[in-house]
Amino acid sequence: MDGVALRAALTGSRFSEVRVVDSIDSTNRALLSWAIAGYDETGTAIADGAVLIARSQTAGRGRLGRTWIAPPDSALLMTVLVEPTSMPIERCPMLSFAMGIAVVERARAAGVDASLKWPNDVVVADDTAPFGYRKLAGILAESHVGERQRFVVVGIGINLVRPAEIDPALGPDAVPTWLEDHAPMPARESFTAEVLVAFDRAVAVLTDEPAGFVDRYRSVCSTIGRVVEADLGGRRVVGTAVDVDPSGHLLLDVASAAGTERRVLSAGDVVHLRPSV
Repeated sequence: MDGVALRAALTGSRFSEVRVVDSIDSTNRALLSWAIAGYDETGTAIADGAVLIARSQTAGRGRLGRTWIAPPDSALLMTVLVEPTSMPIERCPMLSFAMGIAVVERARAAGVDASLKWPNDVVVADDTAPFGYRKLAGILAESHVGERQRFVVVGIGINLVRPAEIDPALGPDAVPTWLEDHAPMPARESFTAEVLVAFDRAVAVLTDEPAGFVDRYRSVCSTIGRVVEADLGGRRVVGTAVDVDPSGHLLLDVASAAGTERRVLSAGDVVHLRPSV
């Protein structure tokens, strides 16, 4: 990643503070700790819109306590700082949805038919994969709320390796960003800048038009309408995902002895099940 080229591509945007490092334990951990302190490890002030990108990550974190360890240049590892001063606090968790929307939009614009698996995994359909899709990117938002501070960091890891180079440790659903039968991968700097600008637009919609934001999320969410298996803290249920409510919760219809029971999932993990033949 060429930090100079990326900063030039972002000229005039809110993302004026771009830091690119060779290696770090976790971009989320570092940027959030810097935001709380008010400055980074060099003493430079940290403000809304700061971006931290690493070529490699040794102790990254994913959703549900998972780890995300990336060798050099195998992924776009990026975290963005948001100070949501004009956003109701209950909407802040949906900042991860905003990043998911941004990545899907830019991937589609570059020729990759991506979608969101609730809540915010970016996936690509693949009939050869165990569940019929592979994971393109993972997103994790973390927040800090203090007496005078409110910060959210939104981190993303996008796989950038060739199919033959995928580490088996990433799991059977991992996918390179640009499969061989898709359009050529754009320059990392331009793609990253486009994702950030699209994220900024999505955050503006989330702030000012929450109903429209949820509609936008629904339009790129491939979970809605699918039969899914949901992991509810060790207890697994199967049902049909019928919608996402205004708070981003997944509405799941589960068959029971009494008929159909509506479950509201605020967190958890789901997998799309293949249709019965």
